[in-house]
Amino acid sequence: EDLGDTWHHAQPCPNIGLNEATAVVLDDDTVLLNSRAYIGGHPAGQRALTRSRFTMDHEVHYEETIYHPTLVDSAVQASTLRIETERGAVVLFANPAHPEARRRLTVRATFDAGATWPVAREIDNGLSAYSDMVLQADGKVGVLYERGNQGGIAYVKFTLDWLMGRPERAPELKEEGEP
Repeated sequence: EDLGDTWHHAQPCPNIGLNEATAVVLDDDTVLLNSRAYIGGHPAGQRALTRSRFTMDHEVHYEETIYHPTLVDSAVQASTLRIETERGAVVLFANPAHPEARRRLTVRATFDAGATWPVAREIDNGLSAYSDMVLQADGKVGVLYERGNQGGIAYVKFTLDWLMGRPERAPELKEEGEP
């Protein structure tokens, strides 16, 4: 309400077993939470998506959590990024897309607020773990990620054209310590 000068504590998401969530605000002002998920103490194998909305009295209302079958996950932190394009908003999601191992860093795109994820491109087939995405000043998407527990940190950047499968060269990868 006041551009971040004051904050109010909201009730947490009622689902047990969700953690390391990342969030994006959607076109309808709801918030899409994308969470690492456990069921009965074991990795769910899929990401949990929960929509929420805030009321004027600082209450948060959560919709039913959905375990999305397309968002394969080995129980690892992931990242989301919302980008405005001339054709509308696109939400990107990056994670190691393997059901059991932290490997195959993949970026996916949704155009319908997370209902479907029709676009997927693999960035790194090897070991990968936690990631974060950013929209660079040049319009490219940057992904900073761990290359396994001992592989260091890598940064890759790509265009939305590459992600959508349009002709363009592969993402540019920079290893830890490179300029």
